[in-house]
Amino acid sequence: MPTHTIEITVRGTDAIPPTPLPKMDFGETVQYFSKDGVVTIVFPKDSPFRTDGAVMTAITSNDMPTIQYNGKLRVFECRCFVLLQNGTVVGWKSDPSVSGGAHNVGH
Repeated sequence: MPTHTIEITVRGTDAIPPTPLPKMDFGETVQYFSKDGVVTIVFPKDSPFRTDGAVMTAITSNDMPTIQYNGKLRVFECRCFVLLQNGTVVGWKSDPSVSGGAHNVGH
């Protein structure tokens, strides 16, 4: 079982995470899901799930990654997408967008 289960809801052409996203910390696991399809969360800059500084990390609802960031409280911005059962992708298009969120990670 993941530490955090995060539902992404679809409204029109938006894929909306909960506000606020839960505070997360090192070693916790996360699973994203949507009742409407397969979720993809993209971190355009750093990701809390990596320590190598890579950008554009993508996590899907098939993954259950572990938080790797182990430092002071930090915000990791993400973009949310859902692949609907009919093959259409809804979600983030450009800033500002409700199809994204801020992961508060650290202690």
